[in-house]
Amino acid sequence: MTTGAHDRSEPRPARTAGDGPVRVLVLADSPYAGGITSHILTVAEASHGAPDLDVLFATLPGRRDDRTLIARCEAGATPLWEIPMRGRLDVGVWARLRAFVRTKRVDVIHTHNYRASLICAPLAGSIPIVNTCHGQVAEPGARLRVYQRLELFAMRRHAATIACSGFVRDWLIRQGLRADRIHVVPNAAADPLKRGTVAAISREAMGVSEDSLLLVYVGRLARGKGLPELIACVRTRGDVAAVIVGDGPMRDELEAAAAGLPVRFAGRQDD
Repeated sequence: MTTGAHDRSEPRPARTAGDGPVRVLVLADSPYAGGITSHILTVAEASHGAPDLDVLFATLPGRRDDRTLIARCEAGATPLWEIPMRGRLDVGVWARLRAFVRTKRVDVIHTHNYRASLICAPLAGSIPIVNTCHGQVAEPGARLRVYQRLELFAMRRHAATIACSGFVRDWLIRQGLRADRIHVVPNAAADPLKRGTVAAISREAMGVSEDSLLLVYVGRLARGKGLPELIACVRTRGDVAAVIVGDGPMRDELEAAAAGLPVRFAGRQDD
């Protein structure tokens, strides 16, 4: 679905008791495959049928062909709106987003990642905005450092910020955000073993003893994730093995570095 209409109606009055479920707009930065998309899909599944919440899902368009979030929502019959944006500097997106929020009578906006937070920043005075901070790139380039600074500036106007860990919360506080507006909510997912979708990891099949510490990484194989350090840990200690689930641009490099070590690359898993 897409939206492009301009709504010139007046903002609706503040909510009162008895107004019904709170309508939350979850806005993704892009539809790309990754941890944020997985998190939003988990939220979509968990919020379905919640009596006190009415959750809408939307995404800004990506600049690549990757439309994973859109495809997964379509497959799961979850309505998803794509907010049109004509290039990186399309100022018209603010009017389109404001019209969408008014038309859909949104009560709260929940943003994920830099671009979504920055585009919603002008609305902060008229509607509560919450963002989830999914962490920081360990070694950001110059452009990414600018985005991080701008998002931190936007966060200061938000009603609240969700940090995915205590480490991220502490980092945000060091950047000057108010501690009372930061709430730690770890990312969660339904237990796949209870759902019967995947088999338990077999130490025997991997050749890993019961005495070994088994580390499991799930995510993109990309820089800034600490994967070379993980492999170095396995190499340094004789009682550690690892399973690396996922794919990405570093896979060949990581497999070469892990040659001869008890490290298994399981590739990308759709479940």
